Formats: sequence, C-alpha cells, structure tokens
Amino acid sequence: MREAVVVRRRLGFGGGIGAVVAFCLSLTPSLLPRHWALQGVLSGITMAIGYGVGATAGAAIRARWPRLPAAGKRWWLALAGAGAPLAVTFLWLGAGWQQQLRELVGAAGPAWHPVPVALAAAGVFAVLLAGARAFRLGTRRLAGTFGRFSPRPVASVAAVGVVAALSFGLGQQVVFTGFVDVADRFAAAANGATPPGVTRPGSPYVSGGPGSLVPWDTLGAYGREFTAGAVPHHELAEFAARGRGAGAAEPPVRVYVGRESAPDLAGQAELAVRELERTGGFDRSVLAVVATTGTGWVNPAVPSSIEYLTAGDSATVAMQYSYLPSWISFLADRSTAAEAAGTLVAAIRAELATRPAEQRPALVVYGESLGAWGLEAAFEDLDGLLAGTDRAVLAGPPHSNPIWQEVTGDRAPDHPIWQPDPRMVYLQNASDPVVAWSPELLWRAPDAPVRWLPMVTFWQVTVDLMTSTKAPPGHGHSYQGGIAVAWAELLAPPGWTDADTARLRAELA
Repeated sequence: MREAVVVRRRLGFGGGIGAVVAFCLSLTPSLLPRHWALQGVLSGITMAIGYGVGATAGAAIRARWPRLPAAGKRWWLALAGAGAPLAVTFLWLGAGWQQQLRELVGAAGPAWHPVPVALAAAGVFAVLLAGARAFRLGTRRLAGTFGRFSPRPVASVAAVGVVAALSFGLGQQVVFTGFVDVADRFAAAANGATPPGVTRPGSPYVSGGPGSLVPWDTLGAYGREFTAGAVPHHELAEFAARGRGAGAAEPPVRVYVGRESAPDLAGQAELAVRELERTGGFDRSVLAVVATTGTGWVNPAVPSSIEYLTAGDSATVAMQYSYLPSWISFLADRSTAAEAAGTLVAAIRAELATRPAEQRPALVVYGESLGAWGLEAAFEDLDGLLAGTDRAVLAGPPHSNPIWQEVTGDRAPDHPIWQPDPRMVYLQNASDPVVAWSPELLWRAPDAPVRWLPMVTFWQVTVDLMTSTKAPPGHGHSYQGGIAVAWAELLAPPGWTDADTARLRAELA
C-alpha cells in the first residue's frame, strides 16, 4: 500500500513550477499554425517534460540542502496566484500568434479556442504523469524483488533496465508494429480506389492506356492519377506557340508501375524499362525518373512542368514501393525507398548504356520528401548523384538526408543559399518542418527561422509535421509553385524567359 502512494501522491512543488513554465512556452509560435486540439496535445506533453525537469531539480536541491522546509500551503498559493494569470496571458497571446501565422501563410483554419486547449493539455498531462508514476512503481517493486538476492544498488539498476526494456519492447513491437499493420491495411484499401474525376487514358503513350504492358487496375490510386494527368497534346502545342511562335509538340510519355504490377522491386523495374521501350520513352530528349513518396504519389507539377518545357518531348517514369504515408514509411522501413529508387535508376541506366551516347535522352531525377531520401541513399554521395544523372531536383528533403547535409554543410560562405546549381536544385520552404525536424532539436537550435527553446521546439516542430502537407503552396511541405521554377532553371529551352516561367506557373496553378 505504501508503494501505491507513488501513483496517488500530490504534485511536487518544483515539478509544478516546471509544468507552468513549460505550458506557457509551448504556446509560442513555431513554423506553421496549429489546430487547437494539436496545441492541447503539444502543451500536455511539454507540461509533463517540464514537470519532470522541475521535479528533478527540486530533488537535487533537497539532496544538497536537506534542512530546507517543504513547500507549504503559502508557497502553493503563491504559485497558483502567479501561474494562473501567466497561463491565461500566454493563452491569449497564443491565439494572436496562431492568427498571425495563418495570415502569414495564407491558411484558413478553425478559431483557436483557449479553454479547450487548456483542458486538453491538462488531460494529456495527467495521463503522462500517471504513466510515469506507474513506471516508477513497477521499478520499485521489481527492485524490491531483486533486492532479496543482490545488493540494493545492483537491484535498482537491474530493475530500471528490465522495466525500460519491457516498456520499449511493448511500445516498439506491439503498439508501433500494430499501428503500422492497421495503417497498411487502410492504405492498401485506399490504394485500390480510383480518385474522383480520373478515367482510363486513351493515349498509347501512358501506362494503363491502349497497348500498355501495365494493367490499369494494378497502378494504384496515385498511379492512375499520374498517368491520366498527362498534359494533352493540343495544350502543349498551344503553350509552345504562345512562347516561341511554333506550335510543334508531341504527346508526352508517362510510365508508372504499381506495387501490384509485379511481384517485387526488380520485377517492377524491369517492367518499367519494357514499358518505356513500348512507348518510345528512350527516344525522347528528356527522361525523368521520379522517386515517389511512401504512398506512391507523384507531385503533378513535376511531370507537367517537364512536359511544358519540352513541348511533350519527354518521358516520366515512377514506381510505387509502399502504400503507407511517407512519415510512417520513414519510421517503419525507409530502406525500401532507397532500394526502390536505386533499382529503378540502375535498370534505366543499364538500358541507356546499350544505346549510342548521342542517342540517349538527358536523364533527370526528382524526389520529394521520402522520395528525396530514397534517391540520395541510392546514390550515396553528391559525386555519385552528379555522375549518374544529368539534372536533379530534390524537394523537401528530410533533415537526415546525407547529400543534403553534405551540400549545406560544405556550401561556400559567399554562395547564396537560394542560387541554384547548374545541374542540381534543392527546394526547401523556410516553414517546412520536414526539413527542420531532427532529434537534435531537443538540445540544439536549427537553421530554420524558428525561435528555439530546449525540448519545447522539438515537440512544436513534431506537431507541425502533422499539418505540413496541408499548407498552401510555398509553405510547409507544399512545393507545387517552386517546382516549375526549379525545372525552368535546369531544362529551359533556347529563348526561354522569366515571362515564360511565369506562364508555366500560371498553367500549373
């Protein structure tokens, strides 16, 4: 019974101070506007962390000065008298900060509700505190059992290790694995649906169309959207005529191989090569390889930009390797993204090597989010990427990307970060949490323009990840607008002007 008090005991004074301070700091702005419910979860987590820090500091002070009196009723009244107005003030400030962020990025959103934020934060804090105390109780009881057979210090260390290992195993092998399995089933079901307004294409130059080696029903939802979205031949001719006075254009080639189109990645890559041969993709001036996101999605601005820039004299190929959203794939099995990108690129390069150099198309690659990570991992380093391709655009690279780290770390001080390389462009929005997120945020400030607070900023950016793809173009993890500019820098035909780039962006919009 005495040990059960560990769970039911009242709050510690030092922990209370830490929780109040953490709650207030959690309401400060970060990269993107937050929904009030997400803010409540974020605030509850940071309150629990603040409580732990404050409680630890309080225990250290008591150990150093054991004769200090315990915090009495007056101290608690003082904390309540100062903490409550401070929390209310920050809730009011937080509502204003979130409104400013919504206006800055041009995002509409629900009103920010201070009272539900506070209630949600209190609920999350209570659950986390109870869990931490239950962990402590379990450790104490196990240490008591071990203490019958070993010295107390050894028993305590062993108990902590066992409980920690069991907790990690439960979280990793049961909770997370179960979550991934459920998410995969739902994603697989969604993959079988055809997006509204998408119909089977009539062009023989795209997968799923007449004569295609890839059946329409195996492309998956995003594969069908990709192939059906090829820019019509007449629109390419009209765009070219308005810019250069000649309306010559070709029907573009789009090749897509779904996860269900072949039994494994090697089979998918082989099928993609045969489909490119069937459609004449290897005979176009530009051959673009797109590393998809986790779900198999391809940003529609990518193939469309290339098709407008080349007047249809291009082929774009992509291959699906997963059903799961990128953030789940990144946590569960990011190696598959690298394997898929490497397998597809290797198969295409092997085919190109059989052709005379003067008859090969320019090989360009594009990766976004997890797709960018997959391409970087497939090429290993910057020299390998530049040697293996003619042009490359990587958008929204995760912070852990090795080549991105190499490029940003070795950039000359006098070289503007916005100036594109003649052969390679990185696209990253200043407010993109995918680029900024890293475990290092717990203890080190990022390069992103965000006010950094130890531990607090990490959880703020983590919450920002959940809404990053819903941000308007040019903000968060949304790159539709910048893609046209990037490809225009790398693939612009003779006579192309800034006005043409503006026209291209307007077409894509």
